[in-house]
Amino acid sequence: MIDETVPRGRWAPWWMYVLLIVGANQLRQLILPFGTVPEWADVVIAALVAAICFALITLVYRAGADR
Repeated sequence: MIDETVPRGRWAPWWMYVLLIVGANQLRQLILPFGTVPEWADVVIAALVAAICFALITLVYRAGADR
């Protein structure tokens, strides 16, 4: 049950970001194991996965906050 007396902020709780970003990076490692792409590409891919997850969590959280 959500406590309606506490106003919701613009950002989701920190643990939502951590769980989804860590989970997505674990899945990425299953698809592209370390060493299959150059190291710089691995860093870029991890950063893109984190940025996309961050944007999606924030988008969904803010859409739910409007209700």
